[in-house]
Order: sequence, then structure tokens, then C-alpha cells
Amino acid sequence: MRNRSELDRLQSYNIKSVEVITNPGARYAASTKAVIRITTKKILGEGFGFDASTTGEYDEKKNFGGFGQLNMSYRKNGLDLGAYAFGAKQYQPNNQDLQQNTYLDKTWNQKSKNRQVGMVEAMNFRLDASYQLDANNSIGANFGFLRNPKQTCEANMTTSIWQDDEQTETSDSHANFFEQKSTLSSNVYYVGKLGKLGIDFNADWLWSKNNEDVVTKEQYQEVGMDAQSQTVHSLTDKKYRLLASRLVLSYPLLGGELSVGGEYSNTHRTSKYKVVPTNFVSDDDSRITESMASSFLAYSRDFGNVSMEAGLRYEYLDFNYYEYGKYVPGQSKSYGNWFPSISLSMPVGKVQMQLSYATDIDRPSYHYLRSGIQYDNRYTYETGNPFLVSEISKNLNYELAYKWLTFDMTYSHTSHTMMSNVETYKDNPAIGLLKPVNGKAYNHVDASINLRPSFGIWYPSFTASLVKQWLDMDAHDGKISNKPMAVFRFNNTFNTKLAMLTWMMSYTTKGYGRNIYSYKPRFCTNVSIYKAFLKDRLSFQLFVYDLFGTDDIHMSAHYGKMKELISDIQSTSKVSLTVRYKFNTTRSKYKGTGAGKSQKNRM
Repeated sequence: MRNRSELDRLQSYNIKSVEVITNPGARYAASTKAVIRITTKKILGEGFGFDASTTGEYDEKKNFGGFGQLNMSYRKNGLDLGAYAFGAKQYQPNNQDLQQNTYLDKTWNQKSKNRQVGMVEAMNFRLDASYQLDANNSIGANFGFLRNPKQTCEANMTTSIWQDDEQTETSDSHANFFEQKSTLSSNVYYVGKLGKLGIDFNADWLWSKNNEDVVTKEQYQEVGMDAQSQTVHSLTDKKYRLLASRLVLSYPLLGGELSVGGEYSNTHRTSKYKVVPTNFVSDDDSRITESMASSFLAYSRDFGNVSMEAGLRYEYLDFNYYEYGKYVPGQSKSYGNWFPSISLSMPVGKVQMQLSYATDIDRPSYHYLRSGIQYDNRYTYETGNPFLVSEISKNLNYELAYKWLTFDMTYSHTSHTMMSNVETYKDNPAIGLLKPVNGKAYNHVDASINLRPSFGIWYPSFTASLVKQWLDMDAHDGKISNKPMAVFRFNNTFNTKLAMLTWMMSYTTKGYGRNIYSYKPRFCTNVSIYKAFLKDRLSFQLFVYDLFGTDDIHMSAHYGKMKELISDIQSTSKVSLTVRYKFNTTRSKYKGTGAGKSQKNRM
């Protein structure tokens, strides 16, 4: 699936089966946490078809925006042509109250109120062409263009600083953020069979450019001193380039199926950052070149009622870091990792069970690997960490399914845990330097149960999930408590002759996620009303997000004994109306699945 519209175009009566893989094996990139595999029925229908929709949004801050998309297709014999267009203008209000505490010989308390609204303009176009050579062989290619001509954010923040119980400084700042982004991408593929040998080949190319311009005007006054003002102007220029290919071969062997394959990607990223005046932080001119190669071997077979799949994957990464054109050996690295996996599934009466083990990896984004310091405001700077290493998790998973009940539990051991940290910048307790770091290894359990019965026109769905961790980390008042966090979701759909009504509720308890503590529970209610006409070709959907305005986020982040950051984020209720018309729509015959996905995500 290359975008959400492909899922929207897939009708339920065209689905043959749905399989959820929570511990994917060696066939998938090691960064893949889970896979939903949808098997469809044979594609029927030829000629011209299209699917057009438009959505308008209005939020409680009186912002009006929306988006629209158009899918067109033409099918004749084995030829399938497709065109996709998307356009959007959306607003993102974000109001936060922040409190940063620094515990040194004296306690420094920084209180801020940040009121901001972001706006995104986006357009996305893609052309697809595929041809079914015969029943088993297909070729195709596509070309895509993504453009963000205007992405802005306007933020106003007031801050007061206290040393113990005595106020030392106040400030007001106004920031204007402007960003533009362009991305070109393409994919070519061949999927087919030569005798009993299955072949799946993909090659991808991607180029992206991103420019950011931020102007921050600040006025501050120390107690007993005259007010002062300053203007800080920062410019960022980023470029990305990616080439990637992937080949998977499969062959029946000893009553099962053997799969072998490999993937290679080469990434090139440049980043330039400049701040005026120059006495705040240094400029940055860095370059990253990275090559990643992987290979895998997997075998699956049924032994009576027992299904087994085992695999082994190896990924090797060569990371090179340059500053002002000079190679930096201390921040460059090359390393490889093995990722074994095995799963067993079998029915016990009417209960289906599966037990699996797999290792996965979470590689830091290229943004996290930068070394330059970014100026946010007078009290907050940001930086990356080229010495950051990848996070690896070893996961043991158990799943159970019985009629409309499913249960899932995963026990994980995670090493080189990546988390954000705040340090004091140049011994100034009023300035916090936000930086990603690797923390201690820890164990955690994720469990969930899902109930989906049906009673006539009523289709309820209840999900309860629990996250419990054992992380050894210091806090100002001792160790963090590792209090578990639970999430409850209760959705109710009523499919009547007049319309389909869905009432969705979610409740999140207090609890820890790594070094972040949600110190207040969170509750959200969403409502959807859907009505279709003309044999489902024309439809309307009214959606209300956070009906009662209760989806606020209250959390505190612990950064050792010295630093603590408390954040209260206010929710924004929103209503949207979607109008959609479909004609002769079926899913696309395009079978390209792409290459280098894990590297694209890191961009």
C-alpha cells in the first residue's frame, strides 16, 4: 500500500482474507514491527473508473481547511493505467503550557505558555502503469511528485524564570516558521514465475529537497534591569537522495516454501544550517552517505495442523559523516546485525494459537544523527547525536484467536534505548539543550484483548491494552516508578437503513512510557455518521473529533536527577465532512511494493 487511498478503494466484498503479523519474519526489513497482509479476490472489471472525494474541516479555533483526492484508472486486457492527485490545506493548532525544572545548588523553574497554529499546504501526484504479461507475470512502473509549497507556523510564548522562590527574568517571543519541500520518486517492478521459481524484483529512486526559514523576535527583562530585545534568523537547507533495489526468490521445497532475497540502498543527505546573529550557535554544514545491504533466508511449511516459519536476516550498514566536506572518522561507523525469527501456529479445538520470536531494530533518523545546534528560542536549543546507535529489541509473542475474541501479548528486551534528553547548555541552567541519547536496556510487556461480537445492527468493539516496563532510571526524587499504562477503547457501530452511526470512546490511564510519565488520565470521544446513495457510489461522512474537548495530554519527562520537563497540551475539537463519488472502481493491479522503505522512513 503506497497511500491510504488504496485501502479506501478496497471494498470489503473484494477481500478474501486478512492476516495480522505482529512478529514479522526475515522476509521483511528488521525495522518492521508489524504487518497487515490483505489477500484479495481476482480483479474484475475493465474500462475507465474514478474515485473522487473532498473533505472540509473546521476546528474550535475557527480554522477552516480540508483536502481532496482523485483516483483515475483505465483497464483493458492486461494493461492497467492509473493516476492519483491529492491536495490539502490544513491547520494544526497547538497550545501548550510548559514547565522546566533544573535541580542544581539552587532550583531553577522556567514556566512558559506557548500558543501556536501551523498550516500545511500539500499536493501529491502519481502516475502508474502495469501490464499483466500472463496469469503469473506482471511488470510496471510509476512516478510520483510531492510538493509542500507552504508550511507555516506562528508561535507566541511568554516565559518567567524563578530561582528557588525568587523571580529573575520574564520574556515574550514571537516566532514565524516557513518551510517548503519537494520530493520526486519512482518505482519499477517485475513479479512473476519461471516454472516453479517465484520472482519479486523492485527498484526505487527518490530525491527530496527541504528549505526552512525561521524568524524569532524576543523581548526579555531581568529583574532590576532594562528590557532588551533581539531577533534571531535561522535558515536550513536539506537534500536527500536514495537508490534502492530488492529481490526475493521463492521455490517449493520438501513440502514447504523456501524464500531467499536481498536488498541494497544508498542514501546521500546534506544539511546546511545558518543562524544570524552568529554568536548564539555555530553554523552547520554536514553530509551523510550511507549504504545498507541485507540478505535473508526463510522457510515455511505445514506439519499437519502445525504451521512453521523460520528465517534469518542479516543487515550491514556503512555510515559516513562529513563536516564542511571533511570526513569525521569518530562519528562514522560500520556494523552488521543478525535477526533470527521463528513462529509456530496451530489450532487447539476451535482456538487458533501462535507463538513467535523475532529480533527487530529501530535505526535513528538522519535528523537525529546531525551534530549542529538548532536555535529554538532564548531558553531552548536542539541538537542531534552522530554517536547514537540503533535500538534493538528481542521479542517473544503469543497470540490467541477464538471466534470474535483475540488476545496478544509480547515480552521484549530492548537495548540501546533511544530517548530524548535535556542538558544544561554551557553551564547556563536557564538554557536547555534537547538531545537524543541511548539509555539503559530494559524489559517491557505489551498485552491486549479485543472483543468484536455483533448483535443485529449493533457492532460493538472493545479493546483493552496494557504496557508495563522495567526501566532503571534516576529522577529528581529517586527512581522512576514504572507505573503501568492502560488504554481502553469502546467503539459502537449501528448500521441502520437510514445511516451508519459510530460512537468511539478511548480512555488512557496514568503511567510510564520510557522516561515519559502521563500524570493525568486522557479521555476522547469521536462520532461518525455515514450515509451512502446510488448503490454506494455517492457517500457522505460527518466526523466529529474530541466531541467534549477532553483529549488533553498531561505528561512529565524525566532527564535524570537534574532535569524535569512538565508539558500540558490542550486538545482541539474538530468537525469534518467528506463527500465521495466512485464509478467502476476496483483495486489497482499495480504489484510494485518498493525498496528501501526503512531508509525512506528515516528521512
